Amino acid sequence: MFDKVFAFFSFHYVKDIRKFLEVLWGILKPGGYFLSFRIASSPQFSVWLEMSKNEEWKQYFIGLEKYIPFTLMSNDYFAEIKKV
Repeated sequence: MFDKVFAFFSFHYVKDIRKFLEVLWGILKPGGYFLSFRIASSPQFSVWLEMSKNEEWKQYFIGLEKYIPFTLMSNDYFAEIKKV
């Protein structure tokens, strides 16, 4: 059990937020804290997605989806997290 859990620049890679929060809830002591700094969006991700569609470049972007944060496609990230 932990008093505090920190996730710096990694939370945006979590694909299954509900499962992550369940695990987090299970390891935090009552009254514990979770602090996260994350990247919600960045131009580099959009550039990578565009490049991955180009015949010349797509071979270098195999498996790209695991590096693109789900927040890039979200219209209202905070509302989605609140629902979970």
